Amino acid sequence: MKRFSLILLLSLGVTIAHAQLFYPLGIGIGLTGQMGVNAGDIPQGAKTELAIAPLPNFFASAWYIVSQKEDFGFALDVGYTTNTFIMKPYQNVTDQNRFQYILSYLSVHPYIRFKMFNLGVGLGFPLSGKRENVAGTISQELSDLATAIELRFKLSVPVYRDATGKVSFWITGAYQLNGIYASDLPNNPKVASAGIGFSYHFHLRPWEY
Repeated sequence: MKRFSLILLLSLGVTIAHAQLFYPLGIGIGLTGQMGVNAGDIPQGAKTELAIAPLPNFFASAWYIVSQKEDFGFALDVGYTTNTFIMKPYQNVTDQNRFQYILSYLSVHPYIRFKMFNLGVGLGFPLSGKRENVAGTISQELSDLATAIELRFKLSVPVYRDATGKVSFWITGAYQLNGIYASDLPNNPKVASAGIGFSYHFHLRPWEY
């Protein structure tokens, strides 16, 4: 009985020790699928349509918690992103005249983090862009692309965690403040986007409290 009690107390002590470890720094990767529309001024006789990006966004991701009590800190995602939307005529729509815009960026997304909520900005440095019809018969490369400037939101919901790391479910949203083209063009498209995905972060630098 004494031996059993000793084992029980040791197990409880290990559990408490793990519970008292706090991990202020995490680093890992994130992956999201994204969809978008043109949120800018729409030319007369045309309309926008929701489009799904052909490639996922992927990031190197990190967060740092400044206040353990308030679960407040900062986060940063750096990676490859694809913004997309469809433009089409208001009438007589076919796959020949429905055009999907596909814009690829090297993106930097710094956030202020409070619990599961992340608010921040995004900078997207253009890598490539094209406009192609849904029928696949026309494809045009886009030039004069601007650095994308966005307001961003990310909800990061933990679904599993242990001493090694944490898996989170991501919901993202972004609104582009400037147009996709660097020139000051009329009806310069802007992208409003949303996405879902997952991330895994390794826990680094455990603190005891």
